[in-house]
Amino acid sequence: MILVLENHILRLEIQEPGAGYNGSRFDWTGQIIQIIFANKQYFCTDETPDPSKRHLFGRGLYNEFGIDMPIGYQDCPPGEQFPKIGIGYLLKESDQKYDFFKNYRIEPFDFSITEEQDSVTFICRAKEYRDYAFILVKKVTLSDNTFTIRYVLENRGERDINTNEYVHNFLAINGSSINNLYRLKFSFPLRQEGFGESLNPKNIVDIYKKEITWKGVPDSPFFFSHVNSGQLSRASWFLEHEQYKVGISESCEFPVQKINIWGTTHVVSPEIFYYIALKPGEKTLWERKYCVYKL
Repeated sequence: MILVLENHILRLEIQEPGAGYNGSRFDWTGQIIQIIFANKQYFCTDETPDPSKRHLFGRGLYNEFGIDMPIGYQDCPPGEQFPKIGIGYLLKESDQKYDFFKNYRIEPFDFSITEEQDSVTFICRAKEYRDYAFILVKKVTLSDNTFTIRYVLENRGERDINTNEYVHNFLAINGSSINNLYRLKFSFPLRQEGFGESLNPKNIVDIYKKEITWKGVPDSPFFFSHVNSGQLSRASWFLEHEQYKVGISESCEFPVQKINIWGTTHVVSPEIFYYIALKPGEKTLWERKYCVYKL
C-alpha cells in the first residue's frame, strides 16, 4: 500500500513497511518512493533499472542504519540473530564479514503507522534479544514546497548502540540520465586532496570549488567518500537540472560524520551521515529537511 502526503505544490508517495521493499539493507519505515512537484516534475528513481528487483534494491529516499556493520554483528555467533534498525533481527549464517548487499533472513520488528493531514509517523519496536532493544520513531511532515524527516531513536536495551544513519537519495529529475545538464552543489568547499575513496571512470565527473558536474552520461558507477574533508556542524546539497529549471535540496543541522556521493548512468545520490552513540536509556533526535524549488 502507498501512503500519500500532498498539497498544492508537492506530492509524496510513501511505502508501508515491507509492502514493496522487503530486503535486509534499507530501513523499512518512511520510504519515500516518489516526489512530484507542481503535478509534473518528479525526482525519484530506482537503484536498478529492472522493476522486478524493486523488493530488494533501493528506490527514492531510502535510509540505512549501520552500512559498515550493524549493531551486534561482530559478537553474534553464527546461527544467532543481530538487529538491523528499521528492519528486524537478521540471521548471521557464518563468520564472514557483514555484507550490506547480502539479503539476510529476516524476523521483522513490530511496526505501526499514524496518518495525519500533513504527516505520517512510523514506529518500529525491537523487543529485547541478546540485550539489545530499541524504538525508532520516524515522522515525515509536508509543508508547502518542503518536507522534513524527523528521527528519534531510543536505546531500551542493556547494551550500547554505536552506529550511523544516512539517506541513500536515488535521484534523477524527470527520469533524465545523469549528464551535463545536471549540477550538484554543496554548502561547503570540495577539497579533493581530503577525499577518501574516489572512483571516477573516464574522468566523467568534474569537481569544482563547491559543485560537481558531468561531461556526459556515465557508463559505469562513480563514487566519492568523505567529500566534506573535515568536521561540519551542518551541511546541505542541491541537485539542479538546467533544462527542467527545477532543483531539490537536503539540509541537515547536526554534526556530520561524513558525506559520500554515488551514482551511475541513471541515478545520483548525495549521502549525509549521522553518527549515533547511545548508552542504555539514552535517546537521540535528528532531522533532515528537503526543499523542491524552481530555478
